[in-house]
Amino acid sequence: MTRLFFTLILLHLVYSYPIVWYQSLSVGVNAGWGRFLYDTQSHQNLLTYTDYATALPSSCVPYFDDGPNVLVLSANQINGTYQQMSSIASPEGYIQEQSILFQIENSGTLLIAMRSRLPNCDWFGLPVVTSNDQGKTWTFLSYLDQTNSSDGQFNRGLWEPFLYQLPNGCIAGFYADETHADQGWNQIVGERVSCDDGKTWGDEIFAAALQDGLVTPLINFNELY
Repeated sequence: MTRLFFTLILLHLVYSYPIVWYQSLSVGVNAGWGRFLYDTQSHQNLLTYTDYATALPSSCVPYFDDGPNVLVLSANQINGTYQQMSSIASPEGYIQEQSILFQIENSGTLLIAMRSRLPNCDWFGLPVVTSNDQGKTWTFLSYLDQTNSSDGQFNRGLWEPFLYQLPNGCIAGFYADETHADQGWNQIVGERVSCDDGKTWGDEIFAAALQDGLVTPLINFNELY
């Protein structure tokens, strides 16, 4: 069995700069897709990652183990260790992974966007869940996008969501979209916008086209790249 280790270079955040990096530790075996968020309500560093029962096959083949769990952990600011707060199980028969944490300004509500798929790749979706108790419990909110037109093809899916709050308060959801490959696009950066805190999403916008890769928007002087 392939063993995947998720290792953190821990970040010590205080209320002033500079940021101090210290201490490396592994928080999971057969783990991946680690993402951080500083919770402005609890003043905790939060971590989410996907915990796999076994290493997943990167193809559309039957998967007989329980689906992976998306974990949420909080940091101990004193000694740099992490404690699990919650676990979001894959729905039965699905593979759910690639989580990203996001916090709505003003309300402090937490969102997690994930990628979910059937093992045979006949369906891909990007579920969004919400928490009003600082990450202890989660409830389903919406789908950023979903498709059943992948026709069993691994490279016709939806991948790697990323959430960002726009200056007007709406939330932009970005993701890698391979569903337009038959139209000549190997992969695009899709974008949908929600102005009701993630409950509903507008039509897809083609934000960019790329050969392949992880979607990671950058903010530079209030401009989004």
